[in-house]
Amino acid sequence: MKKKKYLAIFMAMSMATATAPVTALADDATTGTESGAETGESGSGETGSTGETGSENGGTEGGSTTAPDTPAENEGVKTIDELNAAITAAITAAGETETTIKLAADITGDVVVPEKANITIDLNGKKITNSVGHTIMNNGTLTIKGEGTVDNITHGKAALYNKGTVTLNGGTFDRTRENGKSDSSSGGNSYYTIKNVGKMTINEGVNVLTAKGNGELGRFSSLVANGYYNGITYDNDRGVDNPTLIINNGTFSGGLNTIKNDARAELTINDGTFKNFYQATVQNHNIATINGGTYKAASDASSTGKETYGVYNC
Repeated sequence: MKKKKYLAIFMAMSMATATAPVTALADDATTGTESGAETGESGSGETGSTGETGSENGGTEGGSTTAPDTPAENEGVKTIDELNAAITAAITAAGETETTIKLAADITGDVVVPEKANITIDLNGKKITNSVGHTIMNNGTLTIKGEGTVDNITHGKAALYNKGTVTLNGGTFDRTRENGKSDSSSGGNSYYTIKNVGKMTINEGVNVLTAKGNGELGRFSSLVANGYYNGITYDNDRGVDNPTLIINNGTFSGGLNTIKNDARAELTINDGTFKNFYQATVQNHNIATINGGTYKAASDASSTGKETYGVYNC
């Protein structure tokens, strides 16, 4: 068993990450063909950069070696600089040994977990909101636990984008400013709440939604997307060759499709509650195994002009 550590912040840092242009793509709407005519765009927003974080060495003045004041142990981080510095420090101090970082305040900024990191973020009832990019971009090994919220407010960006290995044991994931009005109208702000091109496991206690749960919105992009939309996204946004998503439990609400399993990907659902207001609770384009769960499609298809499905296997 890997040793867990609670890490207090030793330094502040500034992080500079390159921001790539956002390319709008079509999501998978069912209109027109059984395999899904590409009429609803989702936005890509990723160019494959790992976004490694750096750290500033607080420095010393006049030859002094006195370290700057640090929070009490286990107090937790209070700013985005402290959080990203904690991630960097964890790699330096612990390597691939798991390190737990607890939030002590609501934070605004973009979190990047590098490849060599093994991080647990304890939301501790707090909220992380992005600035311009994905709220959490994971390239390493990441576990998220505790009550709290991970929110994204930017077009073409996810609350969680995973290229590494992620385990979700808690938290609410949302895109509170999602404005997708239909499969042909993004409303200027739409994307997946969670995008996985790595290995992801979602367990009990996780709540994934979009547009704060507003059933009239979140109709342009799927809620959770696993795998590659097409060959271009495979080339540009590659995580692993064959992404896997295992859902053991949780609550999932909204999206053009609530769970979309794309090319090269494998999906396993063991349990959970899935609710869709517009198209399909599950749309599968590759390999999916469903062992349990509750699936509720929109009850009034005529009001949206869409056929609705519990499970749509393409």
